[in-house]
Amino acid sequence: MQDSTLFDGKTCSKCGSWKPFAEYHKDKYKPDGYTSGCKICRNLSTLDWFYKNQDRCNEKSKEWYYQNYDRSLKNSANYKATHRETIRADYLSSEGKAKKRQYWSTRTEKRAKVKRDFFTRHPGLATEYQRGWRARNPESCRAIGRRKSHQRRARELAGGSYSESDWKLLCVAYGHICLCCKEAKVLTVDHVIPIKRGGPNTIENLQPLCKPCNLKKGIKDTDYRWLSYDEIGIGTGAILQSEEI
Repeated sequence: MQDSTLFDGKTCSKCGSWKPFAEYHKDKYKPDGYTSGCKICRNLSTLDWFYKNQDRCNEKSKEWYYQNYDRSLKNSANYKATHRETIRADYLSSEGKAKKRQYWSTRTEKRAKVKRDFFTRHPGLATEYQRGWRARNPESCRAIGRRKSHQRRARELAGGSYSESDWKLLCVAYGHICLCCKEAKVLTVDHVIPIKRGGPNTIENLQPLCKPCNLKKGIKDTDYRWLSYDEIGIGTGAILQSEEI
């Protein structure tokens, strides 16, 4: 027996098109038992309302999440268990990595707090996580080691300091490229006014350069930056320059 909803229908109140009842949601309060707008129009209307009231929806979602914390964790675990391959494929894709990088680049403090809270609750996993991360990111480990050594030497010679989050924000502001060759490479810390010439070891005197460009610059005071620190949102807002410039 054929479904009569495929042949019976009505005109959608939103788009004005005639559609069979199968294209409408059921509504027991309507005389014919179906909504006045078709499924497509109602979905578009819902999406439009969501984007216009995104902040309100986010607040409601957060409120529900904290009021139903255990249920939220259970739902999340069930979803991850049944969609493991899809999540992994999305996570490892270039688009997924870009989204993750963009999200956390503006939430450095939140990311640090999330990690601290997690390892406080699971102290045994901290060492295992760090060992695994070093194995997966040998070049980043070497870069971090060089930067820490550089900072230690700079503090001894010139004084001053800068935070790791400020350095990361500076790199993000310039799109993770070397300011000299304009290529995406492993970045090193360069002092615009070299420490040997009296430059301070502060974020206002730093610029990200790749290792070859850093070595080529040497002790010259070449400034490749084009953004002020007011635009980036760190430091005092001034770009330091030598007296010769």
